[in-house]
Amino acid sequence: MSYTTTLATEENELSISGVYPNPVKDMVTIKTKETINKITISNQLGQQVMTIDSFEPTNKRFDLTSLNKGLYFMNVTIANKTQSFKIIKE
Repeated sequence: MSYTTTLATEENELSISGVYPNPVKDMVTIKTKETINKITISNQLGQQVMTIDSFEPTNKRFDLTSLNKGLYFMNVTIANKTQSFKIIKE
């Protein structure tokens, strides 16, 4: 007797094809054709250090000069779906 188990995972439907440059010095660009609703950036401890939720719909460049050097996690929300990226601030 054999059992087959199938694990289901929800596919990431966001069409973000990149976040660059990485590492970033000041401005970061998110490559997507969709309208970004919100961006949150957290440090390595999980503390939210920046939120961007009001910007031009066509703008895909964001100023990160206020962040200290280090590793951060950027969560990009489009149409109630979120995709995470690791970014390094120089």
